[in-house]
Amino acid sequence: MRGIRFAGAALAVAGLVAAACGGTTPTPASSASGSSAPATQTKTFTIGFTQSQTGNQNVTSKRQTEGIQLWVDDVTKAGGIKLKDGTVLMPQVKFYDDESKTDRVQALYTRLINDDKVDFLLSPYSSGLVKAAAVITEQNGRLMVTAGGADDVTMEQGFKGVYQVYAPGSKYLIGAIDLMLKLDPTIKKVAIVNEKDSFSASVVAAANPYAKSKGLDVVVAEGYDTGTTDFNPFINKIQAAAPDAIIGGGHFEDGTTFAKQLFDKRVNARFVALLVAPAEPTFKDIGDAAQFIVGPSQWEPAAKYSAETAKAANVPYFGPTPRSRRTSRPAATPRASSCKRRSRTPAAPTRRSCRPRSTRSTSCCSTAV
Repeated sequence: MRGIRFAGAALAVAGLVAAACGGTTPTPASSASGSSAPATQTKTFTIGFTQSQTGNQNVTSKRQTEGIQLWVDDVTKAGGIKLKDGTVLMPQVKFYDDESKTDRVQALYTRLINDDKVDFLLSPYSSGLVKAAAVITEQNGRLMVTAGGADDVTMEQGFKGVYQVYAPGSKYLIGAIDLMLKLDPTIKKVAIVNEKDSFSASVVAAANPYAKSKGLDVVVAEGYDTGTTDFNPFINKIQAAAPDAIIGGGHFEDGTTFAKQLFDKRVNARFVALLVAPAEPTFKDIGDAAQFIVGPSQWEPAAKYSAETAKAANVPYFGPTPRSRRTSRPAATPRASSCKRRSRTPAAPTRRSCRPRSTRSTSCCSTAV
């Protein structure tokens, strides 16, 4: 239930990059026939951003950088971005380790703008860091594309030069609730346990009332601090409330730990949907605890869209997206793959849930948070 995100984000802003870089118009060269043709002038443009090479966002931030570099490599191999005046723009990247800290993000984006004088800016990974970077880019009158943040709050600050690629966080678990009720309409009770950061809170702020609007009883609604490693207090409340389903989570580290502890405590839930963690290839390292847990997806290779399906869903249809060996169709909203219900292990109490039909498309996949 994951697809190629960050490469798509870079492709989406290629036109903005070219416009931002501009370039001089070279003097046309005369051909033998007397007509003139634009002379080719190659220029390098630099994309600046920060990566969390260390800190709690290091795993998923790395995926973002891999996606950006994937795009740079593809454009370079294709001969660059060719402008009408004959100029060819060749991309390169400049990034620093922000250590997953907002103060370093602001210092480094100031450096990228004023010292490195990069031509174009992409955001760091995670909503908290994106907001920190946006303050600096706005102060300096620079454009920035949000490549790894989906918190609704960021786009509600009145920023004029921040553009978001992803569906907003408020949509992330809506599809999971719809999928859950489609697979098992008998589910009535839901536990919501989430990280108390800005992104996860915006997801749950929409998912909680949506669940209630569908007739579900939210029997647990708890938040945990960033960095939590012991989920037993929350799991005890979940077991006492005996929900049919569990949704929530936050980021990779906490989501992975939460999933493992749910399994170790043999929590009997028929559906589990967590943010971010299930999309990471290393989620499988927790073994059987990773089975049958679903998560939101922005792009899904198996998805099929047409004017008819868009009309049925009452959403706009803008036509097919050109596909290549490294891209897939964009979904209008995060969606979950179809799943088949199975018991986890013969020895443990049955925890029926959903297993993603598709897995990772490339190594650059992750979920914006």
